[in-house]
Amino acid sequence: MLEVNFRDGLAKVASWEPKAKQKVRTPAVLYLTSSRAALFPGAEAMVLGPGAPLVEAGEGPVLIDDGSDGADIPAGASCPSYLADFVKDSSGTSSKDGRILVVGPRPPEKVPDTVEVAVAGNIAGLLGDPKRLVPFMTALRSSVGYGRLILAPNAGEPAHMALLAYLGVDLFGSLPLALAARQGDLLFPDGRYDANEAWTARLCHCPACTARSKEKAGPEADYASALMHNYHAALQECRTVRHAISRSTIRELVEARVRSEPWLVAAMRELDLRHFETFERYLPICKPFLIACSRESLHRPEVARFQMRFREWYARPPSAKVLLLLPCSARKPYSRSPTHRAIAGAVDACKAPHMVHKVVVTSPLGIVPMDLERFYPANCYDIAVTGDWDTPEVKMIQEGLGHLFKNGNYSAVVSYIGGMPFLAEAVEAHRRAIMLKPEDPRKKDDLASLTSALDGIFENIGVDGAQGQPARRKAEDMASFARFQFGPGGEALVDKVAFSSGHLKLFKGGKQTGALTEDRGLISLTMEGGETVKGLGRHVVEIEDFEPTGTIFAVGVKGASKEIRPGDDVAVVRKGELAGVGVAVMGGPEMAERRAGRRGAAVELRHRRRSTG
Repeated sequence: MLEVNFRDGLAKVASWEPKAKQKVRTPAVLYLTSSRAALFPGAEAMVLGPGAPLVEAGEGPVLIDDGSDGADIPAGASCPSYLADFVKDSSGTSSKDGRILVVGPRPPEKVPDTVEVAVAGNIAGLLGDPKRLVPFMTALRSSVGYGRLILAPNAGEPAHMALLAYLGVDLFGSLPLALAARQGDLLFPDGRYDANEAWTARLCHCPACTARSKEKAGPEADYASALMHNYHAALQECRTVRHAISRSTIRELVEARVRSEPWLVAAMRELDLRHFETFERYLPICKPFLIACSRESLHRPEVARFQMRFREWYARPPSAKVLLLLPCSARKPYSRSPTHRAIAGAVDACKAPHMVHKVVVTSPLGIVPMDLERFYPANCYDIAVTGDWDTPEVKMIQEGLGHLFKNGNYSAVVSYIGGMPFLAEAVEAHRRAIMLKPEDPRKKDDLASLTSALDGIFENIGVDGAQGQPARRKAEDMASFARFQFGPGGEALVDKVAFSSGHLKLFKGGKQTGALTEDRGLISLTMEGGETVKGLGRHVVEIEDFEPTGTIFAVGVKGASKEIRPGDDVAVVRKGELAGVGVAVMGGPEMAERRAGRRGAAVELRHRRRSTG
């Protein structure tokens, strides 16, 4: 049995029950114990091979037999013998209960319902080769689905764990740890070290390395110490990876860990640039924060998704006819920073503030309209700021501005940014452009120049002075946000907004359709809003014929829109009628997986409609 506890892209923390009343929390290392492999007292999951010492099941590690009772391993499968009790290979021949599928170079098109674990038997031959490893792993996950585990029996070095977990590996083997020890290497999260050099430099204070200093050295003793060190290092890193997934920071950990070997960096880039669609479908729609500290952060899936929605879904508020380009700020959302509060005052002092469209130019997102400042990751990212702009950043910003100019149809453009000389070419291409380069965007003289420049523009293009324009503009901003969240047509959720009880509430035709909450940075739907979303045909979960209560489990889901991501607000439909609204726990593709034994929450309901039948 398998139950997913936390999701972050292809990585997940799950509870797997290989035996009754014994659970393995993944990601995990399966430590082999036999007459040739020493017992590791700290193991969370242990494989008992031939000649293994007696280990009592109980409060200690989960125990898995090695299958030494004569069970057959499918011909040609690169699979440890301890999986024999469970194995079912891709040709369909079964050994015992068939809970484990051994996968060859090509993932199977169809996976039997009994399978809980897919074994990447050829993983050792793919390590170090990103062009083969990443396509194989993404294809394997697409083949077996999200609700199954992937075991890499020949991969388990600490330096590789974060990336491999990010690619979807759930279970690691201990054989690489023993091999490294036999080669005289100690393994760390940042790579391999010669054991004698590491011991001399006292790089590690794990129990094995601490005990070694008190023992007589020798080849076998050194091997035993190195092996125990590698076991400890793998266990610690596995727990670190697990913790990062539960905190939604696995990407930050991966970017730190891949620096140990060039092929790890190349694999991360391969995933970002060529397998975005597969990865993004499992990525939560919002997280607590995003830290961008490397060149690779420009291409991480969360950033790419924001930019994709900006290009494909975003439409500026209709009243906003003058584009005002602004610098970013350390504080998020931008409007809470001292700089942006000062700028807002200067804009409010002009003749028509409701006609000004404030847009932030930033890295790693590129272009962020202020009406989207509360949408992840614009609401919580942090990046190293030096004032220098790399070529990829410049290209990203120029392309974003080009898209904004082409689709925004602005009457005028004002740039209020210093330190970005590359903006001039893009901005001055507009027929009515003003370049302001403030020394300090909060200085009174600079702010007065901004107000004056805006007033000069409005004298030329005219001012829409209809009564109620400020309130209308707030509704337009929220409509743009709704479109960005739910896709084209989402703006139908809003024609009026009101601030109440700490939330920005959305109304349509006098009825509340939702509220923008600070904690999630997303619109939370009411039942009235659910009817609107249901009519769009997106963000819809169809359930079997039962009356939902607080939680809808995967087994009760009949179908789900493919664009749903974990954390999205959704409309729940039963027999064609709206049954409730809530937050998706799973993504749409995972909900749509149709197989026996599916477990876990799919949707947490906020509101539901009671049946009258």
